[in-house]
Amino acid sequence: MKRMFCLIAMLFVLLISGCAASGPKYLAGADASADSGNLVVYRPYRFTSGGAYANVYIDEQKVGVLKNGGYLKLGVGSGVHTLRVERLARTISTSNKERIFVRYSHRWSLFGMIDFISATLNEVDEVAAFDELKETKQSS
Repeated sequence: MKRMFCLIAMLFVLLISGCAASGPKYLAGADASADSGNLVVYRPYRFTSGGAYANVYIDEQKVGVLKNGGYLKLGVGSGVHTLRVERLARTISTSNKERIFVRYSHRWSLFGMIDFISATLNEVDEVAAFDELKETKQSS
């Protein structure tokens, strides 16, 4: 019985760790080109809801999947765009060489017998974003 429990626990850990971003770590020095904005959408690592992926859309075009502890660096043209991560949408305005950082947070919690799933999509200032981004890896 003890072996079975250990096997199930190891499989669970492997399953959860396989859902995290696995690309290269974020590097702050790669700026946008002259004719496009630089949008960084990221998701800090959280154990809860760690296995859930989030689809990312710019102007209703799918541009990637945001994994737990991951980031997507997207070149978008100057102008007004709609960023959507799953059901949350935000209007962003970019100009040449401007960097915009947007944090997606997804949480699951249990309160008594009721499940709560909450998600937020917020623009973050560069200093706070760099502090959180140093722990992230590129998503696909």
